[in-house]
Amino acid sequence: MSNIYFSKNYETYMDKLRDYIANPLLPTQIVSLLRVIEETISDNVFDVARDTVKEVVNGAHEHGSCNINMGGVVRLFHKKAKRLDGLCYGATKYWVDENKDIYGLVRKKIRDYLHVDDEWQ
Repeated sequence: MSNIYFSKNYETYMDKLRDYIANPLLPTQIVSLLRVIEETISDNVFDVARDTVKEVVNGAHEHGSCNINMGGVVRLFHKKAKRLDGLCYGATKYWVDENKDIYGLVRKKIRDYLHVDDEWQ
């Protein structure tokens, strides 16, 4: 496999993530968490996805089959993908639903840092 093509959603998401990472107003602990998210996504997209597709295509070739079940490829990717806080990354709505915790963690850290939920004395 020589090329991986990204969706517009992926590009927009990663651009926003990089903007937050470059924001000098965010505290270091939040930027560190965002860097972990960025690295995990990149590893999954560049390494795990490539290796998964390669494994499936090689397996199909060895068995003389030209039929590849894309649902099976996606499931295999989800099994192999690196995890964010124990949750699996994938490029589908499934991932967003399953990873609300990681976004909640980032949101909570920002709210705590800004003292949004503190009561005024």
